[in-house]
Amino acid sequence: QLVAVIAGSADDIARRWIQEATTHRSTTGYHDFDHSRLYRGVQNILSRFNLWLGGHFDDSDIEDFFFRLGKGSRKEGFALSEVLSALSLVKKHLWEFALSRGMWRNTIDIYKALELDRRIVIFFDKAAFYTARGYEKHDVR
Repeated sequence: QLVAVIAGSADDIARRWIQEATTHRSTTGYHDFDHSRLYRGVQNILSRFNLWLGGHFDDSDIEDFFFRLGKGSRKEGFALSEVLSALSLVKKHLWEFALSRGMWRNTIDIYKALELDRRIVIFFDKAAFYTARGYEKHDVR
């Protein structure tokens, strides 16, 4: 159920993320970056989160994608702190979206929200780790 809701709202989540990432003080390298490329990138992250949440994506897929993201981000000239902050902002907007869907109506909804939060944290912790590894090992692979 959550997978379908997130997939159906990925455009809105992505646009909110772009609005913040291109103005936030921790992501200054993104301020003048091509918005269409940012949009495709965040959509790709949201898609991978959805696939992982739905059980169609495993840890090796996460590792490969985010390793390449880190490697590419370094080549583009972004600071690692900016890339990690941008990932954190994706996590923030994903969670804010989930909260805006009224996930606190009854006890079972609270458990679902807490489980979603746990999964968001796990996914983005792995994403940050593999992104940093890719960034640091830019000359490998």
